Amino acid sequence: MGSSRTPAGVWLTVGARFGLSVAAATAWTLGLTGLLPVPFGAADTALAEHHLPVWLSLALLVTIGTVVAHVRGVAGAARVGGALVVGGIALARSGAEHRARTPVADAAQNAVT
Repeated sequence: MGSSRTPAGVWLTVGARFGLSVAAATAWTLGLTGLLPVPFGAADTALAEHHLPVWLSLALLVTIGTVVAHVRGVAGAARVGGALVVGGIALARSGAEHRARTPVADAAQNAVT
């Protein structure tokens, strides 16, 4: 499926992202057409026997989700260690070198000067 230079895990990640994108688009389409009932409202929500306004429950959901994603990302980067940093630097340098060699970059630079 991929070249010998592309790790197999990359294709799994791409497939998962594509699948989630298709699922989200399908859910939105079905919800907007009315084929999938998606009830929502502005009523208060109950959380541990406390009634919260909708804006507060959404803020908690977004904040908790963001914090969990950030902590998991930091933990994953710690497990990978220095390889992540070195790989990122190497990737950035190779991209800069590639852009420097392209004729489009030369034409754009000549147009500016």
